[in-house]
Amino acid sequence: LEYREKKRAKFATLELTKTIDNVVDRFKVLVAGKDKAGEFYRKSFAAMFAYVQNRIPEISDELYRIDDGLRAGFGWEHGPFQIWDAVGVAEGVELMKAEGHKVATWVTEMLANGETSFYSVKDGATHYYDIPAKVQTKKPGQDSFIILDNIRKSNEVWKNSGAVIEDLGDGILNLEFQSKMNTI
Repeated sequence: LEYREKKRAKFATLELTKTIDNVVDRFKVLVAGKDKAGEFYRKSFAAMFAYVQNRIPEISDELYRIDDGLRAGFGWEHGPFQIWDAVGVAEGVELMKAEGHKVATWVTEMLANGETSFYSVKDGATHYYDIPAKVQTKKPGQDSFIILDNIRKSNEVWKNSGAVIEDLGDGILNLEFQSKMNTI
């Protein structure tokens, strides 16, 4: 056994994600990778999707509560169903099948009914797929505050490379800086 200098692992998949600012947009790139990193993410995401689909109704009847719990309790930026949405529900099902995981009946029914996403935004409010009702239902607790992610594209008044102005309603405008580190 002979000593050698350490070698930094470099993966093309991870290099591709460095240029993508929005974390949600990185998930599709990660699972599409053709190297060991891509294989790692495909296996990891498939196992995570297989696990969380079967935690309903064991942990919660609503899928958004699992996402909220992992985001609040473990500091995740996105919950597993949000990640699955970013990858694509049908694509996530294919990942699970490729890794030998069984797809939950409710997910198969959801896709068969034409629902292609666990979450959607309508009229500035987040809606989630309600499994017993088999429809998108408004997530409770959003009426008393504004979630900027839900109104960004629809209420845009003006935009340039460093800032955007959005109409929040009731004669209120929001100025959001979007430059690196939000510098002016």
